[in-house]
Amino acid sequence: MKKRTFNIDCTRKEPCQKLYKILTLFINTAFPPNGSDCAQATRASLLVLCDKIKNSSHICEMNKRQRPLLKTAITWYFETVEVSENSQQQALLLLIAKRSSKRINT
Repeated sequence: MKKRTFNIDCTRKEPCQKLYKILTLFINTAFPPNGSDCAQATRASLLVLCDKIKNSSHICEMNKRQRPLLKTAITWYFETVEVSENSQQQALLLLIAKRSSKRINT
């Protein structure tokens, strides 16, 4: 069965700290407290994800369903808050990097 997760490498703290900052701002802007039930569920799941990123010092495993929201948060941040294509590219690469987990049988 196909794995429904992806990993973000948080061994380098700086990109993950930046991602944490971006997500925190995005969550508070796009999903403010006291919104609809659906928005509150999304907010809660993103806050859990945010804490995982903040507290991780290794590989941070996440549900693939959250990847589009992460990409949206990064795009929103670098178009609205801090206009910088280079930083945006680095952050997006951190998210979309695929790690091969193929095993070689000998």
